[in-house]
Amino acid sequence: MAFASLKRNCKHTTALCFAIGIFTIATPGLQHSEEKKVKETVTWSFYGSGHDIHLEKIIKKEPIEPIDENETSNKNIETGVIDTDLVVDVDRTFALTIYNISPLIAETIANYGSNLVENGDITKEQKGIFCRSFRYWPLMKFHDLRIGINPKFDYNVACAENKFYSTTGAGGELTFLQILPKTAKDLDNRLQGKDPYYDLEGIKYDADGNVIWISNENAIIMHAYYLRDLKNEAMKRTGNDEDNSSDEEIHLNTYNGYATGSTKMGTKVTHLWNFLNNSDNTKLIQYIESYLDYLNKNYSNDWSRLEQNKETE
Repeated sequence: MAFASLKRNCKHTTALCFAIGIFTIATPGLQHSEEKKVKETVTWSFYGSGHDIHLEKIIKKEPIEPIDENETSNKNIETGVIDTDLVVDVDRTFALTIYNISPLIAETIANYGSNLVENGDITKEQKGIFCRSFRYWPLMKFHDLRIGINPKFDYNVACAENKFYSTTGAGGELTFLQILPKTAKDLDNRLQGKDPYYDLEGIKYDADGNVIWISNENAIIMHAYYLRDLKNEAMKRTGNDEDNSSDEEIHLNTYNGYATGSTKMGTKVTHLWNFLNNSDNTKLIQYIESYLDYLNKNYSNDWSRLEQNKETE
């Protein structure tokens, strides 16, 4: 994982910069009055000069027709969608419970994902991400919020890196968050005895001192600190602060140049493009939260009933 500088307001010329690609994101409608709503279409253009990548944001506003509130209400009831992303208050006990019980109810989680696909809410590929990420999300949210990272951003990064597959990367990257062994070693030295939830037994080295295994919770903690460092560095570099920057800008600035062991501009653009291309997957959070809310309300007093109910289905 690497980080490259970002020049926020690129004043380019034909001689110095050239367009690499354009990616379009349709953001939610913004209500400017009771009668009129506007859809913003955000286009990010990538430009390159030397080893830097520059971003240019173009906003196109279009009026949209009002939505039938009755139709929307019915759809929310049918799919279980909760409008607010972070619905369930997560403590570590709840997060660990979901982490441990998820493999036991994998079929039930998959059935919920299948219903979302049938309703047209998500794609088949997104169902896979939904199922794989379900057990990790409460722990990610718990640690991200306490460390100071937007959990949705962390989720977006995980989708872009490996779509929550827990595999070893070509460069030795570990866990579903694809943490490089060297990065893990540096963070291990930094976090030992400093973070109250960091487990000293949650990391293993080989005889040569290389990291060969990280527990998922330790990886989540490491990743949150790593992203926080990148965010702070990006804010200093661009001269911005969180009060005058949108979440979207902060996340793009942070992720800019997020490439493994490479300073090549083309590689950085590929990673940035992949990050933006996976931004739509953050909508899966609302469905995870919806199901977590259901589990919390119905089984938190006795989680063993969840497994019993599964057996009788």
